[in-house]
Amino acid sequence: MATSARIAYLRDSSAGLDLARQRELIGPADRTWTELQPPGTSHDRPVLREALDALRSGDTLAVASADRLARSLRDLQDLVEQIIGAGARLELCAAGITLGPEDARLVAAVVAADAAMAAERQAEAVVHVPAYARVSIERPRELSDGELHDVRLQLDAGMPSRQVAREHGVPWEMLRRLLEQPELPLD
Repeated sequence: MATSARIAYLRDSSAGLDLARQRELIGPADRTWTELQPPGTSHDRPVLREALDALRSGDTLAVASADRLARSLRDLQDLVEQIIGAGARLELCAAGITLGPEDARLVAAVVAADAAMAAERQAEAVVHVPAYARVSIERPRELSDGELHDVRLQLDAGMPSRQVAREHGVPWEMLRRLLEQPELPLD
Protein backbone atom coordinates (compact mmCIF):
# COMPACT_ATOMS: atom_id res chain seq x y z
CA MET A 1 0.00 0.00 0.00
CA ALA A 2 1.41 3.38 -1.02
CA THR A 3 1.86 5.98 1.68
CA SER A 4 1.03 9.60 1.17
CA ALA A 5 3.88 12.08 0.70
CA ARG A 6 4.35 15.72 1.62
CA ILE A 7 5.82 17.44 -1.43
CA ALA A 8 7.23 20.96 -1.11
CA TYR A 9 7.28 23.38 -4.03
CA LEU A 10 9.41 26.52 -3.75
CA ARG A 11 9.60 29.19 -6.43
CA ASP A 12 11.81 32.22 -6.38
CA SER A 13 12.47 34.90 -8.96
CA SER A 14 15.08 36.89 -7.05
CA ALA A 15 18.22 34.72 -7.14
CA GLY A 16 17.40 32.62 -4.08
CA LEU A 17 16.77 35.47 -1.65
CA ASP A 18 13.37 34.14 -0.59
CA LEU A 19 14.02 30.37 -0.45
CA ALA A 20 15.10 30.21 3.21
CA ARG A 21 11.88 31.92 4.31
CA GLN A 22 9.80 29.53 2.18
CA ARG A 23 11.61 26.48 3.57
CA GLU A 24 10.97 27.72 7.10
CA LEU A 25 7.26 28.23 6.42
CA ILE A 26 6.83 24.83 4.74
CA GLY A 27 8.80 22.78 7.23
CA PRO A 28 9.77 19.14 6.64
CA ALA A 29 8.86 17.46 3.34
CA ASP A 30 9.42 14.06 1.76
CA ARG A 31 10.47 15.66 -1.53
CA THR A 32 11.23 19.24 -2.50
CA TRP A 33 10.93 20.85 -5.92
CA THR A 34 12.67 24.22 -6.33
CA GLU A 35 12.14 26.53 -9.29
CA LEU A 36 14.40 29.54 -9.83
CA GLN A 37 13.17 31.97 -12.45
CA PRO A 38 14.52 35.41 -13.25
CA PRO A 39 11.86 38.15 -13.05
CA GLY A 40 9.95 38.70 -16.28
CA THR A 41 10.46 35.19 -17.63
CA SER A 42 7.75 33.17 -19.30
CA HIS A 43 4.86 31.54 -17.51
CA ASP A 44 6.31 28.13 -18.33
CA ARG A 45 7.29 26.44 -15.07
CA PRO A 46 8.70 23.00 -15.85
CA VAL A 47 9.61 22.23 -12.23
CA LEU A 48 6.03 22.92 -11.13
CA ARG A 49 4.80 20.58 -13.89
CA GLU A 50 7.14 17.87 -12.54
CA ALA A 51 5.91 18.41 -8.97
CA LEU A 52 2.28 18.22 -10.07
CA ASP A 53 2.99 15.06 -12.11
CA ALA A 54 4.56 13.50 -9.00
CA LEU A 55 1.37 14.02 -6.94
CA ARG A 56 -0.59 10.88 -6.09
CA SER A 57 -3.93 10.48 -4.38
CA GLY A 58 -3.49 11.27 -0.70
CA ASP A 59 -0.32 13.39 -1.20
CA THR A 60 -0.02 16.98 -0.01
CA LEU A 61 1.62 19.74 -2.05
CA ALA A 62 2.97 22.32 0.42
CA VAL A 63 3.78 25.86 -0.72
CA ALA A 64 4.72 28.87 1.38
CA SER A 65 1.92 30.99 -0.05
CA ALA A 66 -0.39 31.14 -3.03
CA ASP A 67 1.78 33.71 -4.81
CA ARG A 68 4.69 31.24 -4.85
CA LEU A 69 2.49 28.69 -6.62
CA ALA A 70 0.57 30.81 -9.11
CA ARG A 71 1.08 34.00 -11.08
CA SER A 72 -2.55 35.12 -11.06
CA LEU A 73 -5.80 34.34 -9.29
CA ARG A 74 -7.07 32.47 -12.35
CA ASP A 75 -3.84 30.44 -12.51
CA LEU A 76 -4.22 29.63 -8.82
CA GLN A 77 -7.80 28.46 -9.27
CA ASP A 78 -6.75 26.19 -12.15
CA LEU A 79 -3.87 24.71 -10.15
CA VAL A 80 -6.01 24.11 -7.06
CA GLU A 81 -8.61 22.35 -9.17
CA GLN A 82 -5.87 20.21 -10.79
CA ILE A 83 -4.38 19.25 -7.41
CA ILE A 84 -7.75 18.41 -5.89
CA GLY A 85 -8.71 16.57 -9.08
CA ALA A 86 -5.67 14.31 -8.58
CA GLY A 87 -6.98 13.41 -5.12
CA ALA A 88 -4.20 15.38 -3.43
CA ARG A 89 -4.27 18.23 -0.95
CA LEU A 90 -2.81 21.73 -1.20
CA GLU A 91 -1.32 23.34 1.88
CA LEU A 92 -0.82 27.13 1.83
CA CYS A 93 1.54 27.29 4.81
CA ALA A 94 1.66 31.04 5.53
CA ALA A 95 -2.14 31.26 5.53
CA GLY A 96 -2.59 28.02 7.49
CA ILE A 97 -5.01 26.68 4.85
CA THR A 98 -5.17 23.09 3.60
CA LEU A 99 -7.49 22.19 0.74
CA GLY A 100 -8.42 18.65 -0.16
CA PRO A 101 -10.84 16.83 -2.43
CA GLU A 102 -13.61 17.26 0.14
CA ASP A 103 -13.20 21.05 -0.12
CA ALA A 104 -13.85 21.39 -3.86
CA ARG A 105 -16.86 23.70 -3.31
CA LEU A 106 -14.81 26.08 -1.16
CA VAL A 107 -11.86 26.43 -3.52
CA ALA A 108 -12.85 29.75 -5.12
CA ALA A 109 -13.67 31.40 -1.77
CA VAL A 110 -10.46 30.26 -0.08
CA VAL A 111 -8.30 31.24 -3.05
CA ALA A 112 -9.83 34.72 -3.05
CA ALA A 113 -9.27 35.09 0.69
CA ASP A 114 -5.63 34.03 0.44
CA ALA A 115 -5.05 36.45 -2.44
CA ALA A 116 -6.48 39.25 -0.30
CA MET A 117 -4.15 38.32 2.55
CA ALA A 118 -1.14 38.32 0.22
CA ALA A 119 -2.11 41.80 -0.99
CA GLU A 120 -2.39 42.95 2.62
CA ARG A 121 1.07 41.56 3.46
CA GLN A 122 2.49 43.34 0.44
CA ALA A 123 0.86 46.63 1.46
CA GLU A 124 2.29 46.26 4.98
CA ALA A 125 5.75 45.62 3.55
CA VAL A 126 5.57 48.83 1.49
CA VAL A 127 4.78 50.83 4.64
CA HIS A 128 7.99 49.57 6.23
CA VAL A 129 10.22 50.55 3.29
CA PRO A 130 12.63 53.27 4.46
CA ALA A 131 11.90 56.74 3.12
CA TYR A 132 15.18 56.86 1.19
CA ALA A 133 14.17 53.73 -0.75
CA ARG A 134 10.79 55.01 -1.90
CA VAL A 135 10.51 56.04 -5.51
CA SER A 136 9.06 59.39 -6.38
CA ILE A 137 6.91 59.48 -9.49
CA GLU A 138 6.70 63.25 -9.55
CA ARG A 139 7.48 64.64 -12.98
CA PRO A 140 10.58 66.89 -13.03
CA ARG A 141 10.05 70.50 -13.93
CA GLU A 142 10.76 71.71 -17.46
CA LEU A 143 13.61 74.11 -18.21
CA SER A 144 12.75 77.27 -20.12
CA ASP A 145 14.74 78.18 -23.24
CA GLY A 146 16.57 80.85 -21.21
CA GLU A 147 17.46 78.35 -18.46
CA LEU A 148 18.67 75.87 -21.05
CA HIS A 149 20.87 78.60 -22.56
CA ASP A 150 22.27 79.35 -19.06
CA VAL A 151 22.94 75.64 -18.56
CA ARG A 152 24.92 75.48 -21.80
CA LEU A 153 26.96 78.55 -20.77
CA GLN A 154 27.74 77.05 -17.34
CA LEU A 155 28.82 73.77 -18.91
CA ASP A 156 30.95 75.58 -21.52
CA ALA A 157 32.62 77.41 -18.61
CA GLY A 158 33.64 74.02 -17.16
CA MET A 159 31.07 73.60 -14.36
CA PRO A 160 30.36 69.89 -13.64
CA SER A 161 27.05 68.76 -15.16
CA ARG A 162 25.76 67.27 -11.90
CA GLN A 163 26.33 70.60 -10.13
CA VAL A 164 24.51 72.45 -12.91
CA ALA A 165 21.58 70.03 -12.64
CA ARG A 166 21.39 70.57 -8.85
CA GLU A 167 21.46 74.35 -9.24
CA HIS A 168 18.57 74.25 -11.70
CA GLY A 169 16.61 71.68 -9.66
CA VAL A 170 16.39 69.01 -12.35
CA PRO A 171 17.62 65.41 -12.48
CA TRP A 172 21.05 65.00 -14.05
CA GLU A 173 19.70 62.39 -16.51
CA MET A 174 17.09 64.84 -17.79
CA LEU A 175 19.72 67.55 -18.22
CA ARG A 176 21.96 65.14 -20.13
CA ARG A 177 19.09 64.21 -22.50
CA LEU A 178 18.26 67.88 -23.12
CA LEU A 179 21.86 68.65 -23.95
CA GLU A 180 22.04 65.80 -26.46
CA GLN A 181 19.45 67.63 -28.56
CA PRO A 182 20.84 69.99 -31.22
CA GLU A 183 21.08 73.57 -30.02
CA LEU A 184 18.50 75.84 -31.59
CA PRO A 185 19.66 79.28 -32.73
CA LEU A 186 18.46 82.11 -30.46
CA ASP A 187 16.52 84.98 -32.06
